[in-house]
Amino acid sequence: MHRGLILLGLALVLNGAITVELPPLIEAAKARDWAGVEGLLEKGTDPNEVAPDGATALHWASYWDEVEAASALLEAGADVNDQLPDGTSALVLAATNAHWQLGMALVDGGADPNASGQGWTALHVMTWVRRPNFGFNPPGPVVTGNLDSLGFARQLVARGADVNAGMTAEPKNGYRNALNRLGATPLLMAARLADAPLMRVLVELGADPTLTNEDGTTVLMVASGVGVHSPGEDPGTEAEARACVEAAIELGQDVNAVDKNGDTPLHGAAYRGANSIVQLLVDHGANTFDVENSSGWTPLRVTQGVFRTVTYKEAPHTAVLLSELMVKKESKP
Repeated sequence: MHRGLILLGLALVLNGAITVELPPLIEAAKARDWAGVEGLLEKGTDPNEVAPDGATALHWASYWDEVEAASALLEAGADVNDQLPDGTSALVLAATNAHWQLGMALVDGGADPNASGQGWTALHVMTWVRRPNFGFNPPGPVVTGNLDSLGFARQLVARGADVNAGMTAEPKNGYRNALNRLGATPLLMAARLADAPLMRVLVELGADPTLTNEDGTTVLMVASGVGVHSPGEDPGTEAEARACVEAAIELGQDVNAVDKNGDTPLHGAAYRGANSIVQLLVDHGANTFDVENSSGWTPLRVTQGVFRTVTYKEAPHTAVLLSELMVKKESKP
């Protein structure tokens, strides 16, 4: 599945569909006629021709994962940092479609590794491409080329990508999400998506675990489950999420931290309905059983069933565990 490029040539106008005439170079690239692209370039066609929808031939080469065609376009003078109207660069488009090898070819050709015209960088994109949601969301793209996503992250940072860049807009990518992603770093997103292997690589590359989103939500809170929309639809098993919690604790995260919404790591585990994470947090000193968030919910109240992002969920097994732990806490001298 390919993502991220919408053609005005497919637009509906008035009572029916019309065909929008595209510049010859873009028409050839759209049709994957790479011999035609090469021939037009040899005739001196402007490599920066722009379609009515703002796409260039280089955008199409990135979309189709055509490294040789992209290289030919760059050699002919194509603007590697040209953006679609929504701010999407060829690099981000390549990352959106898991074309890691092509993405690095673009960087080697001068692409800005920190391009974020639409509000997030290629490193951010990589986090949700690696871990697509379940439920009603589309499947992730098929990885192509000889470079995997972790290798892409390492090479991108080595070429100047800011591993601590914060998101400046909310993606409209169909993800069912309850986390404020404004300010979120790639590390925070990796924790949100239960991706401990990526978390470790990002820390190795210099990610700052103390950075939060605009709500002050920490990596540990997110790993625990703050931001989970609906258990069973969010990426990752409970064991994978627990591995992220363990990683965050090892990084020195505060198990009793409270964000601007009043949520704590225990609230996160309650949203997730993850008993092993509740127990892990308590074993490391979590004691925010009585903390109410901005909705007036304690962790126990969350497990008893609340409406959240138009979804009602209960976690009776976690409610039992929290109740037992609260009794133990109260019985201690």
